[in-house]
Amino acid sequence: MEQTGKALPDFNLVERPWIRVQTQDGSLKELSLEELFSEGYTVHRLSHDDALIDTAVLAVLEAIFIRANLRYVTGNGGDKFLDEDRFNTKAWVQHMLTEQPSNLEPVIDYLNDENIKTRFNLFHPEHPFMQVADLHTEKGAFSNISRIIFDSESDHFSIRADKGKQSLSLGEAARYLIATHGYDYSGIKSGAVGDTRVKGGKGYPIGTGWHGATGKVLLHGKNIVETLLLNMPFGESFALNEDGYFTAYETDLPVWERSPDTAAQREPDQETVQPTGVCDVLTWQSRRIRLFPHNNEVTGVLVSNGDKIPDKFVDATNRFDPWTGYRYSKNQSKKNLEIWMPLQHSPERTLWRGVEAFIAQTTAKGEEKAPIKPATFTGLRYFPEKNHLSVQLVGVVYGTQNSVIETVIDETLPIELALLTEKYEKQKAAITENAAKSVEASVRLGSFSGRLLVAAGKEYIFQASATESALHRLEQEYKRWLRTITHESKPEDLKKSWQIAANNFLRAEANHLVAVAPPRVQVGRFQRNNNEESLISAATVHRSLVKSLKNIFPLAYPVPRKEKDNEQQ
Repeated sequence: MEQTGKALPDFNLVERPWIRVQTQDGSLKELSLEELFSEGYTVHRLSHDDALIDTAVLAVLEAIFIRANLRYVTGNGGDKFLDEDRFNTKAWVQHMLTEQPSNLEPVIDYLNDENIKTRFNLFHPEHPFMQVADLHTEKGAFSNISRIIFDSESDHFSIRADKGKQSLSLGEAARYLIATHGYDYSGIKSGAVGDTRVKGGKGYPIGTGWHGATGKVLLHGKNIVETLLLNMPFGESFALNEDGYFTAYETDLPVWERSPDTAAQREPDQETVQPTGVCDVLTWQSRRIRLFPHNNEVTGVLVSNGDKIPDKFVDATNRFDPWTGYRYSKNQSKKNLEIWMPLQHSPERTLWRGVEAFIAQTTAKGEEKAPIKPATFTGLRYFPEKNHLSVQLVGVVYGTQNSVIETVIDETLPIELALLTEKYEKQKAAITENAAKSVEASVRLGSFSGRLLVAAGKEYIFQASATESALHRLEQEYKRWLRTITHESKPEDLKKSWQIAANNFLRAEANHLVAVAPPRVQVGRFQRNNNEESLISAATVHRSLVKSLKNIFPLAYPVPRKEKDNEQQ
């Protein structure tokens, strides 16, 4: 496509609806930034039907929330939260949880500051929101808008109608613009004039968007305000220097508070750009983008390389992303130099592996240092322990040298807030132990299914599908069980209740596998092993599985009275 000059629409994100939300009564609405924060306590959560858009938009909202309140407490508004010249974070959090609409006035005032508000104009002629006004290639070419619609760039496997691939409403374009900065795939980009890295008209790969390179761990409360509080890293945001001044106020700027980007990287002489803080990372410009509107819709877009962010951090410092955990890299670390890298979620068994990642505080087998939890977890001590929330794991699996999005990871678990803190180790150990046992038992089910093949006269092949299918359906049972747990639950009761539930589920699965197997499995066949023949049939295979389950879930099987008597003696 070639660029044409036409009048630009007036679409300011502060005033015009573009954020899709679900309200407390379950209805869906589209709100402007001002409306969202004015009605914050009645908004349940973001609802874009796309975890990547939800996460990217939440990051922008978080940066607004942090900057607005940081400006408020830096001024006279923070005096009532000072305790002996130290900021009383707990008092401020409790104040924000009172659900008084006036609590959000600092955010409304911030958004309506003319210097801020003008930066949220999607098509401002000099500094369009999260874009470069004059971004262009030597040939003046740009792409169809489908370039930034992750599920529609290909003509295959798209859930959008054909017209939806040709144009976006202004609100949709804003959402996809934000998501592209966070999740765009790697690969060769259009070479923008003014970017010194361009060679032969091409921008060579600098990696994916930052959100896509990390596994996000998001905490959701009962309304969007509580969610923003839960996902706010208080230690970094409200850190005071020796003079009692908030250190992040002058240095940690979101994209709309600093000088507008150009086609070049912010630090053109450096390979990467060092983040200045939390708000910088939450609004990181991994791309240089320009939207091209037509008849009050957006039909074209130009996407070029932006700021390349480091993918490893020294000595566990400068970890500015508060929504991801970090792992120690033994291979890259040297004497007196520790290297930490952002954690990513596993696409397989996300829930079962993820629950240990954010609940446990232990060193995994083969690791020298325990992973570092997201910075937001340290602030949970300011919230009531009995609050229930949802933990959402969001991530992306890229394929072919990170040049295409293959899978979106989106898993949510309900849990009591207390169990995410550093306390209640025995209860947390019971939760993670039950998850590990569930995986182990499901693997035995895959082996059981493979042995049924032998009983039917075929060769043994481990049936991974039986394992994964069981784990997938067991997830719902596990989530229901998690909802019943509190920090006051007795660890042994937690272990027993889940072992009974998981054991019953997996035995029912085994019975189903037998029922759908060929009739021959009931008769079975003789198999020679070490010069001895043994019968392998549905019955013998089932007995072997039950024995395994008894070892994995001992609390699900009552101890015979004779054994009890012996124990008492």
